[in-house]
Amino acid sequence: MKKCLLSLILAVSLCMGLTVPAFAAQAGDTTLTDIHGWQYTLSQPIIGTETMQDVIGGDEFTVLLVPAGTVLTVDAPRGFCVSTYDATRGWITTFDLHINTLALETGKTVMCVQDNGGAYAGEQRTAFRAVEQGGSTTQPAQDTETDTGFSDVKSGAYYADAVAWAVEQGITTGTSDTTFSPEELCTRGQIITFLWRAAGSPEPESMAGYFADVSKDSYYFKATQWANEQDMTTGIGFDPDYSCTRADAVDFMWKMDGKPESAAPAAFTDVPDYYTDAVAWAVEQGVTTGTSDTTFSPSDTCTRGQIVTFLYRAFA
Repeated sequence: MKKCLLSLILAVSLCMGLTVPAFAAQAGDTTLTDIHGWQYTLSQPIIGTETMQDVIGGDEFTVLLVPAGTVLTVDAPRGFCVSTYDATRGWITTFDLHINTLALETGKTVMCVQDNGGAYAGEQRTAFRAVEQGGSTTQPAQDTETDTGFSDVKSGAYYADAVAWAVEQGITTGTSDTTFSPEELCTRGQIITFLWRAAGSPEPESMAGYFADVSKDSYYFKATQWANEQDMTTGIGFDPDYSCTRADAVDFMWKMDGKPESAAPAAFTDVPDYYTDAVAWAVEQGVTTGTSDTTFSPSDTCTRGQIVTFLYRAFA
């Protein structure tokens, strides 16, 4: 029971985009203390650092790189908990409870998480990854520009492949010649335009505006006309400048896909009936796994990086 509760709390902590606190660790160190007072001892010295990004919250955190075979010891009175982080999906894939030493496996990013007793409140701490030595660690591949040409889309970002796909498919051209702005909130006007382009930019049946708040000279006019005709959205207004929520995103995509039925509803406790089928489809298709084992967070707003990732998973 304790392990299940810890699993849920850790998942929520990571999905909320909490960052690993920064402290003065550098190449060559074998011992370090974070800002919370935890002391770490490594059997081999740190050889570099790498910046990673939370797939859900978008916040960055620092990963300390150490040689393969390094053993980590943490001076924590009650021991500590470890979660393995998947940067492409944001999943917490493994848990080890009440330990003081850990052999770091090559290629896995692990977070040391506090076990503070009865509450089992998860608080993200320090991240490590064991790597095979050879090649430079001062400029990791994560910090290189992708072939999208966008300076703000690094090759190691969770959305890098999705952005490259979206550019190749003509779904987006970015916010400028050199930027995609992945951390900016995505508007409803933007996502409906992305979906319209993904469908081949079809001409709407009518040019008589359906929505009072969508002018004919707006870039998303044809997209909203098409979406209305496809029964993806209705109403007097479209609210094109409002930020797109997670519920909006999966609802638009589900309707675009023809409203297919899913085998079973998703096991989330916070999804209104209106979105149940869309969320179930999104989970079944691997578009999203929610923000925890039991929550989808339908009202949370989405960044541009998150939206193109959803589209990539759904339609690529």
